[in-house]
Amino acid sequence: APSIRPTFPEHIAGLPSPRGSGNLSAETQKKDMMLARGFFTWLMRKYPREFRNIDPDYVDTINPISRPSQSDEHEYVSLDEVIQLATYPIDHSNLALWAAQAAVAWLFLSGQRAGAFVTTPIKAIHLDTLCVEQKPELGVHTKNAKSATTDLNNIPELLAVVREWDSYVRQNLPEDAVWYAPVANRWGEMRLSSEPVTIN
Repeated sequence: APSIRPTFPEHIAGLPSPRGSGNLSAETQKKDMMLARGFFTWLMRKYPREFRNIDPDYVDTINPISRPSQSDEHEYVSLDEVIQLATYPIDHSNLALWAAQAAVAWLFLSGQRAGAFVTTPIKAIHLDTLCVEQKPELGVHTKNAKSATTDLNNIPELLAVVREWDSYVRQNLPEDAVWYAPVANRWGEMRLSSEPVTIN
């Protein structure tokens, strides 16, 4: 095995992902290395005479290939970019697109985590006081089940988009339904769904 080229770690690192994009994930490569080391170790222990030529130092080299670390520099979306996305003229009969624009505006205003956002009910949102109740007892999936009422940024262009969507969902759904409501599409006709959102 030590003489085979490419080496086992190089071979695994070059394999395509079964999902069809890029190579195997770092976690999969790590598991493959662990299994290979375990296999060689088992051979040496179970059959010491037959496999006495296995070099333990070689076994120790079976590790994932280190990749250069990603840059720690964060990418930010500017306020101008968010306003452009959220206010781009659309046909509001396309509820999915309208909901997406409202989501863009809301996430910038609130800074909510994705899991909390998609589980926030209508009754937890208070645009009159620019705040949102992020409370597990209301069904909001917060980090570590923490409960808090948080403020929204006061950005008029984005608030206008949010208020328009807010008015629509309140007219069409019960207050326990999620604000970012799922959109059902049947025969080209879109409608909001009050089905609860499940988070895995």
